[in-house]
Amino acid sequence: MSEESEKFLKGLVDSAANITPHEMVEKFEDAVAAISAGRGNIAWKDGQPVGGSIWQPKIRWHADSRCAHVFIDVSGLTQDGITIEARSRGLSLIFQRTKEIIHSNGEFHSHQETSQRIIDLGIEIDTDTIEAIVEGGIMHIRCPRDSGGVKVVEINWQDDS
Repeated sequence: MSEESEKFLKGLVDSAANITPHEMVEKFEDAVAAISAGRGNIAWKDGQPVGGSIWQPKIRWHADSRCAHVFIDVSGLTQDGITIEARSRGLSLIFQRTKEIIHSNGEFHSHQETSQRIIDLGIEIDTDTIEAIVEGGIMHIRCPRDSGGVKVVEINWQDDS
């Protein structure tokens, strides 16, 4: 481990008593990036990626009374590099991008990266009415609830009074 990485990690441990859990997670991600290839980057050795990619787009989602909303940071991706498969309770998302690097000696290398996420939205969704819109590098996938599978059950109340 480099001296710089060791110093960074020591500072991280020393400051842990004064930060919130959310800040602690962010500092941990910074620490991993500092001692590895970096956030979303590949370490290169002899023109080949070492240990594969740590890249994965940030994804957040929530469900309300009418639909589930999925937000994905797709900056740097193309429309052809994104596949969305909808299932009854969730989504399968596949992302592909090409990382290119030019070394100081002028050598050019490129590498195809693939990332996949399966999201269980926790609700039944209507797969025929899902919409995906990209604006400002953020994809918003709107997944309406499947109301066809909902049935109001009639109650046969037999009260003895």
